[in-house]
Amino acid sequence: MRPGMSVPVGMLCLEGKQRRENVVTDHAIWAEGLVKRFGETTALDGVDLAVRTGTVLGLLGPNGAGKTTAIRVLLGLLRADAGRAELLGGDPWRDAVGLHRRLAYVPGDVELWPNLTGGEAIDLLGAERIGHGIGVLHDPSLMDHLMERGLPLEICPTSNLRTGALGRQLGAEGARLDRHPLKAFFDRGLQVVLSTDDPAMFETDLLGEYRVAAALGFSPAELARLAKTSFSAALLPQAERRNISPGSAARRPGSACYNLSKQMPDDCTRR
Repeated sequence: MRPGMSVPVGMLCLEGKQRRENVVTDHAIWAEGLVKRFGETTALDGVDLAVRTGTVLGLLGPNGAGKTTAIRVLLGLLRADAGRAELLGGDPWRDAVGLHRRLAYVPGDVELWPNLTGGEAIDLLGAERIGHGIGVLHDPSLMDHLMERGLPLEICPTSNLRTGALGRQLGAEGARLDRHPLKAFFDRGLQVVLSTDDPAMFETDLLGEYRVAAALGFSPAELARLAKTSFSAALLPQAERRNISPGSAARRPGSACYNLSKQMPDDCTRR
């Protein structure tokens, strides 16, 4: 990666103004002259970078351009051979443990330890919720583990269908919303949470996902439990939750309690 190149560094959740040399700045990421070599190969060649807090950036470049290396150096997963860097006002290498409590990093290719079970990997990583985990359908022991830990299983049936996840787990004949295992998970005692994933991409909303749940056989009382679990497992800070009345939306005309009787969307019964 050559000097002067733009080096956006992935999807990082960053917060707060930072301090460098006793001067408060609004840069979440700052780097100067970063160099990283692997033997005779130079992956980073004097990279300068300043990313303001609140900025969303994407790193573009061919394989071998240094994208992953830049991210790993800034996360403290690799140590730079030269140059300086700051992340959230701290040193990525020296302050890695504290910094990692304040950010999230999802690599493009996730490879976990092959000798660990799903449950062991969940415990080791300290997972607090599982997203799109419909593959647990084939692992009763993992489902038991999720129940013992009380970990929510966050599911968007429409997303599961349109991304092909449902077909990969259930085969071509099972790639239909009316075959989704949501109700089976709920009946088994898993903490199921309904979500919309990416509403614009999958052309859905939360009310639509509750309609799918109703069509899958959830009773009104079960839908209420599903909503309560979803609210309890939400990532919304506790202070903000207290400002929300769980029953207020259901009492408004046009809300879920008035519309869940509508039929499942057309693509519920097609691939």
